[in-house]
Amino acid sequence: MRRYKFLILSILVALFSCNEDDFTPPPAISSEYYFSGIVNNDLVVINADEDNYQIYTGSSSNWNEPPIGKYDLGFNTYPFEIGDKHILIITPETEVTNKEKVLNLFPIGKLSDTDKEGFKLEYGKIIDKEEIETNIFHPIREKLIGEFSELEVVSVVEKSEDIYKIKMKFSCYLYDDKEILQGEINSAEIILRLVIHN
Repeated sequence: MRRYKFLILSILVALFSCNEDDFTPPPAISSEYYFSGIVNNDLVVINADEDNYQIYTGSSSNWNEPPIGKYDLGFNTYPFEIGDKHILIITPETEVTNKEKVLNLFPIGKLSDTDKEGFKLEYGKIIDKEEIETNIFHPIREKLIGEFSELEVVSVVEKSEDIYKIKMKFSCYLYDDKEILQGEINSAEIILRLVIHN
C-alpha cells in the first residue's frame, strides 16, 4: 500500500512542479477552412488567413475538349518564408468544368479503395528561395507525396453557385521522390474550398 501512495504522491509532485512557462498550448483551429492532423507524431494545424496561409484552389487540364484534368485543393503561403508548410489534395482526373462529374469525386462517406485510387496528397515545406531574373523570389519546396490509407468525405456544402466547402478526414503514408517511406499523417481533418469554373 505504501508503494502506491508513494507512486501517486510522485506523480502529483511532478505535475504541480511543472513551470507554467514550459507549457506550450497546442495549435488551435481558428478558421472556417483549415487542416489539422498528426504528422509524424506532431500536431500540425494550418488555418486559412493566418500566418500568410491562403486557401489554394487550382485546376489543370490536358487541353482536351472538354477539358480533362485534376484539381489541387489545399493551403500554401504567400508571401512565403522558409519553413512554411503546404498541403494539397490532388483529385483524380475528370472534366474540370463539369459540375456533376467534379462533385461525383466526393461522395459522402468513406471512399473505397477504387474511389480513392486517383487521389494523392502533397505535403511539405519551403526549404529555400530562388531569385529569378525579375528579382521575384520563388519557393523551393520539399515535397512528400501521400498515399491515402483512409479517406472520408464528411460533407459537401454549396457556398454559392460554383463554390463548395468540402470537409474530409484522412490518414496517409508520406513518400519522398525516391518512393521511400518518410512518415505518415494520422487523424487528419481538412476543410477545402472547391471552385468549379464553367
